[in-house]
Amino acid sequence: MIAAIKRQRSSMIYVLSGLFRTFMQVIVGFLVLRWIDPASLGQWQSLLLMSTYLSILTLGTTSAINRELPFLLGKNEEGKAMQFLSSVGFYTEFLSWSFVVLSIGIGFVFWIMNWYKWDFCLQLVLAAINGAINIHTNFIGATFRTSNSFQKVGKVQFIVALGYVFLIPLIYYGNIGGYIFYQTILSLLLYLGYWWHRPYRVKYRWNYANLKEMVKVGFHLYVWNYLSTVSKSFPRLALVIFANPYTVGLYAPAQNVNTAILNLPGLLNRILFPKMSFKYGESGKVHEVIKSSFRWSWMILGTMSLIAVPLSFAIPFVFNEFFPKYAESSTVAIVALWAGVLYSVNSIFQLTITSIKAHKELHQLIVMRFVFLGLGIFISYLMHWNWLMIVSVSALMAEVLNIFHGIFILRKKLKS
Repeated sequence: MIAAIKRQRSSMIYVLSGLFRTFMQVIVGFLVLRWIDPASLGQWQSLLLMSTYLSILTLGTTSAINRELPFLLGKNEEGKAMQFLSSVGFYTEFLSWSFVVLSIGIGFVFWIMNWYKWDFCLQLVLAAINGAINIHTNFIGATFRTSNSFQKVGKVQFIVALGYVFLIPLIYYGNIGGYIFYQTILSLLLYLGYWWHRPYRVKYRWNYANLKEMVKVGFHLYVWNYLSTVSKSFPRLALVIFANPYTVGLYAPAQNVNTAILNLPGLLNRILFPKMSFKYGESGKVHEVIKSSFRWSWMILGTMSLIAVPLSFAIPFVFNEFFPKYAESSTVAIVALWAGVLYSVNSIFQLTITSIKAHKELHQLIVMRFVFLGLGIFISYLMHWNWLMIVSVSALMAEVLNIFHGIFILRKKLKS
């Protein structure tokens, strides 16, 4: 009884601190929209988007740890789990620091050769550094699997949330330059917090055989999850390709709203996924995992809808009164809000399929995400909307279709 209370307390600390961090993110996000013009913001966000592609060089090892660590612990194979953790940790840390050094060198060469202006070179370097920091942060984050470790994550999130507040003067006085350093400092702060509270203090060692096994397990997971992430970031990616920095900047409010609404399910998913994997490793029963995921899905959908309804009415007023530069994107922000609500359900379906190692169904689920996005774009384009509306409406339509497709796949697994 006492142990159960402690577990619930740890989860509550983690969720509440995450929500506090989200609240601070939203506040700062709106301040950024008020102080920074869309073109400058769009250029920085475009560079950040490109830096996320650095993670492909992890070869799926972080995805393997995220999936296999709780599974092996559920099978009572802790020794084997720690060997894999040690090898992946060595590779990921080496990769991250290599990116930092390389990006500084490339930026310096670009500046010395006068190929680009110094401010663009600096943005390029800091975007790459942010990507490098996030690679190792994601690896350490994948090792927080127990109630006690989630409590430690909660402490880190609270400290980072305070950082959001105390570093605001950087944005106010430094404009886009200050905002770039603001984000870099917060990325570093999150990394250091994770590193200090890492739950498994194993010594990182190079082991080719273990690393090869993790690549074998995780690369296909990484590729398919990466494709899923690409589909999620598709609206902004499409704007980067087909529109201009100003339009990308106009989409920033919608991106902020979407990111904010997804924080709650994102926090819960980090708790649910290791529990699903552990349960499947312990019992091997697919039906128990799927039925549990359905209960959580409908609970999250109801909760998220209750949050989204009042926000939908508030967004136009807030944009017109406080962010007139972005007023034309208020409708897009509402559409992105509801796309986020529906994605929260689809993310649980995808985690469920991953936890029970249903690889064929995972591939099917993600391929159809792109099919549905393409269908949504085609229909939206026929309506002669601008690119902001085309990408946002297509995302919403795709999420609706994805829910029905996810239900179909999981019910089919229940019958098999």
